[in-house]
This record gives sequence, C-alpha cells and structure tokens, in this order.
Amino acid sequence: MKNRLELKGAVIGMLMGDAGLSKDRKNAHLQCSHSGKYEDYALWKKEILEQLTSVSVWRGESKASKESDKLYPVIVIFTKSHPFYTGLRQRVYHANRKTFDVHMLKRLDDLGLLFWYLDDGVRYWKESGNDPGAIFCTDRYNYIEHLSLQKYFHDRWNLTAKLNRHGEHWRLRFGVNEIEKLDKIFEPFISHVPDCMKYKLLSSYEAP
Repeated sequence: MKNRLELKGAVIGMLMGDAGLSKDRKNAHLQCSHSGKYEDYALWKKEILEQLTSVSVWRGESKASKESDKLYPVIVIFTKSHPFYTGLRQRVYHANRKTFDVHMLKRLDDLGLLFWYLDDGVRYWKESGNDPGAIFCTDRYNYIEHLSLQKYFHDRWNLTAKLNRHGEHWRLRFGVNEIEKLDKIFEPFISHVPDCMKYKLLSSYEAP
C-alpha cells in the first residue's frame, strides 16, 4: 500500500466480504475468519492490515453450521483497535447490521474489489465447460440494497450485474462478457493471490 487511501480501499473490499468490525471501549477493530484450508489467504490479508496496526492470529475449530456437530479448522485474524476502524464502522453498521453506503463504495479500489470477489464470489461454467460467469453471494443485503449495488457496478466499473433470486435472498450475477472485464481489473494482483484461492480466477473449467 502506498498510502492510507489505498489501504482503505482494500479494507472496504474485505468488509464487503467476510470481515467485520467490533466496537471496543473506545474504538473498533477488524476481525475476519476463514476456513483453515484458506490460511494463506487470511495471512495475505494480515500482511496488508499490519500496515496500520499489529494483527493477531487465532487458530482453532468451529462448526460449519448450527445444525452440525462436526468441527472444522478455522483461522481468525483481528487487528488492534484504531480510530480508522471506528470511522468505517459508523458507515458500515446501522442498527448493528452490516451494510454499506454510497460514499464508502466510492473508496473501493481494484484490490478491494478483488478481496470482495475472493470472499463472496463464485465462478460458474456452462455445461460445455466454457463461458464462465460469476456470482457475488451478497445474501446479507436486501432487494433495495441490491439495486444500489447494481447501479454502483454499472457506474463505477462499467459492469452489468443481473439480480438472481436465491431462496429468500438476492445475489449479483455477471455474465461471460462481464467476467472478462473483472479479470482485467484483477490481473495486476494475480501473482499475489495465494494458490488456495486461484480456483476462483480460472478462465476455463478445471477442477481446483
């Protein structure tokens, strides 16, 4: 990161994905959890976040769901509390629910978009094994918020997203032409992406 603005863009991408912000006595800290098989990815995030504060790591086990008793390895990274995270939390959380605002999204940069995609994105292929598309699993947001995201992707990135219904939730879907645009955005960072996450960036179907 060259400056605080670039760091903010990356952090916003993490927050649009799996990261969260918790308030301590005075300030907030960032925390992010991943499956143990994606440890290198978590440590890449740690390396970036350490440009602001020290970052602690916890390794342990967790249930995949409330319905299952099976335990899986997890890795959790969490920063020190800092006013930087406090300011973001005021924008990201409303009534203790994680959301977003348009001003915040304006600070999302290319690397931040990559983090969001690696956290929430899923690449899919047609039966032929060609023509990949991508889905952002943005289940936490309501329909109105998805309309805002759809407009945001069009205005900021020139990407056309379609809204897909998934049970009671909505998701953003990008077709083959749009995934080519995404790949060009992500290209400068590919060499930094850990091997455990590169399956999300394949241009044609290969078993990860």
